[in-house]
Amino acid sequence: MEHGLAPISDVTFSSDGKYLASSSSDGSIRIWETATGKPLVEPVTTTGTLAGSDSGGLAVIPDGTRAVVGLGDGRVLEWNLATGQLAWTIKTNVRHVFALDYTPDGKTLVVSGSNLGIEPRNRTSPHFDR
Repeated sequence: MEHGLAPISDVTFSSDGKYLASSSSDGSIRIWETATGKPLVEPVTTTGTLAGSDSGGLAVIPDGTRAVVGLGDGRVLEWNLATGQLAWTIKTNVRHVFALDYTPDGKTLVVSGSNLGIEPRNRTSPHFDR
């Protein structure tokens, strides 16, 4: 598995172990099938959004359909992995996203950051603030 020429900033497995996601400082996210080592979809490019913004975490939703990336400015981006399109962007209350993850049912995204806070976000709530 080759990510490209830029340094890899984060890696994570899907909850079932079927997929591996990687992000790099060039702003790309790649999803791999672990059984074959082959890309699941074309690389998702976040150039201009992720690049140079100091990525702070990467997670794959348990059903394997979406990935999120936390940014140094407190934003979180969720990408549809089947289409490669940005699904939504939220601004969290943390100053710098250090880590994030979904609950096993995929309904809640938990974000932590430099202000030592943990911020859960219910993805099904009308108050999700996309």
